[in-house]
Amino acid sequence: MTGLLPRTFTAMALFAMAWLTAGVCGRAQSTEGYLDVFYDSELGQVFAFAGTYPDYETLTYYDPKVDVSLWCSDNICSGWNNTFTVDYGTYVYAEISWPAKAGVTYYAYATHSLMLNWMAFDPEIYAYWDYYGYSSGPPYVIRVQVWGPLPSWVRWLPPLAAALLYAEIIDLGSSEAEMSLPPIQSISITSVQCPNDNADVRWPWFASFTTKSGENNMSLMATLSPLEAEASYSSRIRWNVREIAECTSIPNPPSGSYASVYVTDSLVTPAPNGRTQAISYGVTASIDVGVTHRESSEALVIQDGIDKLRQQYLDMQKNSVPDRSNFALDLPATPHFQFSEGACHCGQHDWQLWLIMDNLEAVRVSFGHPMIVNSGYRCPIHNLPYATNSQHIYGKAADIDVSDFNGDGLVNRADWDMLEQVARQVGATYIEPYSMTGAWVHMDWR
Repeated sequence: MTGLLPRTFTAMALFAMAWLTAGVCGRAQSTEGYLDVFYDSELGQVFAFAGTYPDYETLTYYDPKVDVSLWCSDNICSGWNNTFTVDYGTYVYAEISWPAKAGVTYYAYATHSLMLNWMAFDPEIYAYWDYYGYSSGPPYVIRVQVWGPLPSWVRWLPPLAAALLYAEIIDLGSSEAEMSLPPIQSISITSVQCPNDNADVRWPWFASFTTKSGENNMSLMATLSPLEAEASYSSRIRWNVREIAECTSIPNPPSGSYASVYVTDSLVTPAPNGRTQAISYGVTASIDVGVTHRESSEALVIQDGIDKLRQQYLDMQKNSVPDRSNFALDLPATPHFQFSEGACHCGQHDWQLWLIMDNLEAVRVSFGHPMIVNSGYRCPIHNLPYATNSQHIYGKAADIDVSDFNGDGLVNRADWDMLEQVARQVGATYIEPYSMTGAWVHMDWR
């Protein structure tokens, strides 16, 4: 009878082990495994994410487990793998990542399993043991926690403990996934738009701008080749807007295939007395996907001749900035005046602003004598150091030389008075006093 008792307990233990294992295997059939591999465009990383999700509520006798590895077609991470197991009570997940590289295929592999968590009591050392056994080798102890002496009625447990040491991993199967990142052949700037269309036939592809609010926005667009790359990587396009003349680089331009930057007064070289060069920038777009780097050709963004002139009004803080439509390279002549007669004498720009040709023609017809234009349009720089907001800078004034209009052989106040009187009759709104001019008559229509 004494020898029969240990064998009885051993048989009971083996029966209990078989019953528990069968229960675990039954539940394992409905345990789910998950694996995904994806590209994070913001981080520039490829991630493999795997999980093992049991459908039971208690983990008394078993824990889920998952292992995941990642590699790619050009060996950038060949042979590199990792197991990262996190237990959240009813499921585990693991993830690994690697810097992305365009034009390669990434492969992920995951194994899903359940680890039996067996408990056994040893009355000799009064300890609680938690055993994890692996089918590929003998069981081993993960942790030991002493709870103190056990009650005498459980001293029959050693045979059961010995039987339960043969724990194992239940293999639930594996998952495979792959993802191909499209190659990036090139990046190109397809559009640089500014509020002002370029009027210079020499540079028709340039958009133009000033630092005036509403005219200082650059809208940039870049595209990737091939088209499949656009959907995957467009958010990683970076812009560089560097200074070429009369400005500083635009800091921290936005990213993406579409971007807008603003040329503010703080980003251009101060020019209280005007500037002789047009504000201009060089724009490039680039993209980095892991070790893949592509950069576009540089696009020029430069003020056209009109906006270079108009920028003087902003730099020198004039009362207003003439509209672009008021500037011209030439206009049809009147019977007595050519547009070129009113051109600025500085010789630094082709575009002119002279709006009073018809007014002067009316004076000439009424006056009946030849009129020589001494000064018409003056750009703000050329107008220095005269009146800050002279009507000459707005194309609304003309200085007409005084000559012997009355035919007395003299050029004097009488001649000046003749022209001044006719100009007033025709509608000139302002004529400078004789004391300020003498040799010419300044007339304007403001």
